[in-house]
Amino acid sequence: PPVDCVYTSERLPFAHFGVFFGDAHPLTPSRLVTAYQTALDRLAATYGRDTSYNMILTKSAMMLFPRRQSSWNSIAINSLGFAGLVLTKTKEEQEFLEQFGILHILTCVGFPHVVTGSQQ
Repeated sequence: PPVDCVYTSERLPFAHFGVFFGDAHPLTPSRLVTAYQTALDRLAATYGRDTSYNMILTKSAMMLFPRRQSSWNSIAINSLGFAGLVLTKTKEEQEFLEQFGILHILTCVGFPHVVTGSQQ
């Protein structure tokens, strides 16, 4: 993906807005705030300013995931869920997760992927 630009990937079936930081420049607080605000503005322009979202931040990238709800059939989904880590409390929830798959559940919690500018 392009450095310091908001992008989405066709590989994910749910809506997301990412910023790749690259290695060329240090990740300063100012750069991080600018990246966050730019991604949040894109999310708000697409889904509305009051839309809830989850965020994942690493040394190399930031991702925002707009969401419609915080759980699916009693399985709570937080930011780690969008990284593929979901805690189930019962055997039934675990079987449900295995039956439907994490990508399907994340698409139901979030929004289906839409094309919005830079694609990778």
